[in-house]
Amino acid sequence: MTVLKKPPSIDTLRYAQQLERAGLDRGAANAMAQALNEELEDRLLTKADIAEALEPNNAKLADLAQAFEPIHLKLAEIDLRFEAVDAKFDAMDAKIEALDTKIDVKCDALNDKIDSLSTKMLFGFSMMFLVLSALVALGVFQFIRSAPPAAPAAVAAEQPAEPPSTTTTAAAPPGRGESRTAEATWREGRALR
Repeated sequence: MTVLKKPPSIDTLRYAQQLERAGLDRGAANAMAQALNEELEDRLLTKADIAEALEPNNAKLADLAQAFEPIHLKLAEIDLRFEAVDAKFDAMDAKIEALDTKIDVKCDALNDKIDSLSTKMLFGFSMMFLVLSALVALGVFQFIRSAPPAAPAAVAAEQPAEPPSTTTTAAAPPGRGESRTAEATWREGRALR
């Protein structure tokens, strides 16, 4: 790296005057200002020095930028592809959203039908229960109506509460030997009343 030395723009006269005001004699102030100027002259760089020193690096950076240009183009192409894929995903999302809405509508309609059928079935079961209750009530009424009148308390007292447990042999054809209990006979008599 080549660095050009240019005299710095320091005002040695003004610096010397400031030293004189501080109490130094003129010769010492001028000598100090001159010494400072020489020191700074060897060590300070100007903007032009820096720009000149960076010139080769700027050329290398330009070459590097050209080398990266195909990569930038490839990345731009990939970005375009991703944008196309994003657009497809957005379209798919819209379709899925539409299907989701359709499914919700159909599910709501199905739930309404199920509720309607449930109400109809409940009404049907209620009506069936009422009809069966009416039939049972009618059967009980018919049974009570067809039952013989109850015997007065005095007659009922004469009848045995329990059927006799003795076994009697009824007249049966010879050889069969069927026997009937008194209990069966008692039940038949009771049923006929």
